[in-house]
Amino acid sequence: MWTPARRPPSLLWRPRRSDPRRTEEPPYFGWIATSLSGYPDTLKFKAMVRTREVGERPLIELEPTEHPLAVEQREGITMERVQRLAEALLHAGP
Repeated sequence: MWTPARRPPSLLWRPRRSDPRRTEEPPYFGWIATSLSGYPDTLKFKAMVRTREVGERPLIELEPTEHPLAVEQREGITMERVQRLAEALLHAGP
């Protein structure tokens, strides 16, 4: 999943990439820039991007709406649903 995030110009990702203090940064507003199959339109879905410890990818918190992806992030996803999504992706054509 790709999420371009808006940051103040003084806070650039590259120099902060290996800085352990990056976890002190406030979250950044962003939009989901990936269309995820198995869900209604996810492009331009609002999200907050939070930096985490060095070596970990940022955490993407979706806007709390009734969109199925946001609901599953908040409330969890069943193994049955995971299996259906995986099967759909594995059997999808080019």
